[in-house]
Amino acid sequence: MNQRMISANVWSVALFVACLATTSGCGSQTAQYPALGKVTGNVSANGQPISGVMVTFQPVAGNRSSSGTTASDGSFELTYVRTILGAEVGEQEVTFQPVLADDGTFAKVPAGTETKKVRVDVKSGENEFQFDLKKLD
Repeated sequence: MNQRMISANVWSVALFVACLATTSGCGSQTAQYPALGKVTGNVSANGQPISGVMVTFQPVAGNRSSSGTTASDGSFELTYVRTILGAEVGEQEVTFQPVLADDGTFAKVPAGTETKKVRVDVKSGENEFQFDLKKLD
């Protein structure tokens, strides 16, 4: 064999190995998530629904939080990450934060809402929570 054929074979093998490396291994692993429970609910004040409130569930264990924003009827559904719905199973600290609406105003919430926290337990499967911001301590 001449030098050119050997060089061509080496480059062919190198190209094959490079292609193989990019199609397997790195980046192809499925993300691993903790056990999640589906979480939905409603936020109100004195029984009246409140829209435009970000509801955040932060695991007491310190892992990734889940959040959702209330709709016009006060309902919310939590998202863990992108299109993965739910919250980590276990004890959670829940916080409420008014968000800026399209018209440039914030949701009307009872005074001190931003500092209110409540603890709940998320279980595997379906979870539904009702929060009345006037009654939280």
